[in-house]
Amino acid sequence: MTKVSYQTHKSLDQITDEEWMAIWKRLRLYAIHNYGWTQSTVGVGLDLEAIVQEAILDTLTGLRRWPPVDKQGTPKDVNLFFFLCQTVRSKVSHATE
Repeated sequence: MTKVSYQTHKSLDQITDEEWMAIWKRLRLYAIHNYGWTQSTVGVGLDLEAIVQEAILDTLTGLRRWPPVDKQGTPKDVNLFFFLCQTVRSKVSHATE
């Protein structure tokens, strides 16, 4: 598996298909490890695969802005993978409320 350096990218369009595949695989593992219990919980039954795909799509379409900016409009130095993990966390939280 190729090691992906997310910090070197200035924008999302610089990320190759191979890097997106590596991000997607890691993000799926993150979601299953942290929120797998939601798939079997009665009344919750979340589709984590769909949530991971939504997190990536929201980021690509600009619904979730990466890199995020502070109040002065300066982009923050945030790792893309960690940003996507927090997006998944947020989506799971909203779905389980």
